[in-house]
Amino acid sequence: MNKRGLSDRVRNSPREARYSDSQVLVEAVGSTRQGTRGRHRVYRHPSAPERLNAAG
Repeated sequence: MNKRGLSDRVRNSPREARYSDSQVLVEAVGSTRQGTRGRHRVYRHPSAPERLNAAG
């Protein structure tokens, strides 16, 4: 599935979204993975001052 289709599917039924879907979408908007701590993955976007901490 392409990223646009994935984005639409997650938007229309967020309860059925998988963690891997969110990873693809976060990276599609330009964020890069900065590290991992246990089950948490840390992402950083060049234009955002804060980091995104995603638990999976």
